[in-house]
Amino acid sequence: MAAGDSTVSICNASLIALGEWPIAALTDNVKSAILCAARYDAGRRSVPSSCPRDCATAQAQIAASASVPKFQYSSAYPLPADFLRLIRLPDEENNLNDWVVQNGAAYSSPAGVVLTDGTSPLNVLYVMDLRDETAFDPILCELIAAELAVVLCMPLTQSVDKLNIARGERERLRAIAQLVNSQENSPREWSTDVVLRARR
Repeated sequence: MAAGDSTVSICNASLIALGEWPIAALTDNVKSAILCAARYDAGRRSVPSSCPRDCATAQAQIAASASVPKFQYSSAYPLPADFLRLIRLPDEENNLNDWVVQNGAAYSSPAGVVLTDGTSPLNVLYVMDLRDETAFDPILCELIAAELAVVLCMPLTQSVDKLNIARGERERLRAIAQLVNSQENSPREWSTDVVLRARR
């Protein structure tokens, strides 16, 4: 894990990549710090959602809501408060390959609900809202820094050339992260029944 990393160190990696001076704190009274403070949390949440890392995934067993969906699915499961994105239902080979995530307002669940025919408790694997930078792996730190560099580039530098470079670096790191993900996680063995159902 990235024990020495922090919000400021990740923001500074972005600023240095753009040729800007690093900051001491997000509260510094300079444009770069103000922009970092405004955009960091959005980047911290969006990056693992679009490019999941193992350090930002979690397991949960969730009980069904007392309220049921109006049609198609038999149960609604309120998602954890730190939920960002559903990766999969580990039991989906048992006829749980049909599910959908929806707004949870009707079920008093701010994080949303997953609708499915699965029985309670429901096992879920999801991307969580990981806030502790010391728990980030090095690749996640670099991915967030690269995303911030793209977002901050035009407000700070007004340089299209630097923006194109930042975008290229972001895509390079995403490709590396996807390769590492494929090497870190064992391949899933698909049930024949799932494949046959998908072909119907």
